[in-house]
Amino acid sequence: MADFAAREVRRILVGKLGCEQRNTDHLVFDLVVDGKVVAWTKISHGAKAIPDGLVAAMARQLKVRPGTFRGLISCNVQKDDFIRETIATLGS
Repeated sequence: MADFAAREVRRILVGKLGCEQRNTDHLVFDLVVDGKVVAWTKISHGAKAIPDGLVAAMARQLKVRPGTFRGLISCNVQKDDFIRETIATLGS
């Protein structure tokens, strides 16, 4: 699989998914549902690209399958479907 541009992933996490961004030693993105942080992921400040292995790790952090996370980034998965999978994973 091809790498994703880190800037694009950040834009999708905040703009499309609605994550809240915090700055620590990394850029941290909290996925908030009904006022509660249900999952999070992070990107290094200097990252230019997100390789496939890191995409899989970020998907695990966000409680979805890697294909679902890739689909969100490539605009094939909608926010509601993504959150539904996250919540289902938390319930199992």
